[in-house]
Amino acid sequence: MNNTMLPLIFETPKGDVFFEVMTMADWVAVQELEAKTFKSPASLNLFKKLIENPDTINLVTKKGTELVAYLTAQRVLDEVHIFNMTVVPAYRRLGIAEKLLDILFRTSQDKGGKEVYLEVRVSNAPAISLYQKVGFTRLGIRKGYYHDNNEDAMVMVKYL
Repeated sequence: MNNTMLPLIFETPKGDVFFEVMTMADWVAVQELEAKTFKSPASLNLFKKLIENPDTINLVTKKGTELVAYLTAQRVLDEVHIFNMTVVPAYRRLGIAEKLLDILFRTSQDKGGKEVYLEVRVSNAPAISLYQKVGFTRLGIRKGYYHDNNEDAMVMVKYL
């Protein structure tokens, strides 16, 4: 992914963090964060494939060399689908997720994207609130979407 916005430094109360394109040097740390965060984490092999795919937008946020957040998404024609995004608990509510989404929206528009889609657990009120804050709206519900507990997913869309 070629992005002239990156790397980008962002000031937080915990010090500066920087945003950059995910590389092969990041994939093991990203998968480890994924495994700590999600009940059904993606495999290391999937992250490797995402990084190698030219139609994906993969971003990381770091404090020094420490990974504090990431976002993975795939572009198909004029649509972008967010696979996963997470922020380390100690760095939540500092604006990092909003900034990751802003970079995604700008990058998507630069590549002709018109819509961004995602699924979120219906029980994940903080994430739903964040997505609504940045302009996502509810599109529908996918019944039993999450295999670990059969929880429904809310499908959301943001028109760029």
